[in-house]
Amino acid sequence: MKEDLNDLKSIVGENLKGSLTTFENLPSLFTMNKAASNDDLLKCDLYFDEGLAPEYKFFLTNYNGGILFKIEDFAGFKLLSTDELISHNKFQAENFAENWDSQIILFCECIGDAEYLGFKLIEDEVRIIYCIMDTLPEEWKVIEKSFNILINKLIEQRGEKYWLNYF
Repeated sequence: MKEDLNDLKSIVGENLKGSLTTFENLPSLFTMNKAASNDDLLKCDLYFDEGLAPEYKFFLTNYNGGILFKIEDFAGFKLLSTDELISHNKFQAENFAENWDSQIILFCECIGDAEYLGFKLIEDEVRIIYCIMDTLPEEWKVIEKSFNILINKLIEQRGEKYWLNYF
């Protein structure tokens, strides 16, 4: 994970802001938040029964959320802060009611789309789930093996939703 954070750190620098050209050759912004406090992390641990995925928790100890590849309000990836993790998951659980999969923790909002990325523990392994909010959770698909791989590929693919090629 440190390697992935080094990639982010090289983009955003000390001021937590940066830019990178997307796969479509458009300028995009990166904006990261300061690290989450121990109290912020504790709130999430208490709220989510399974707790946060260790890789995302490590990310939060460095950046309490942020935005990658933002193009105005049309595109990008919003990595949720500790407060946003609770509010977004609570809202979607209420919205989906009995259809909600409580094993999924949404952690990234796809800006401009009704989509999220979430974590789910499957056979003792954390998996990244592609969550299309216009469909039921039972229809959502595994797209990646870890948060680290996801961040690496997003940066490598310059913000492309590379997982769409899987379907």
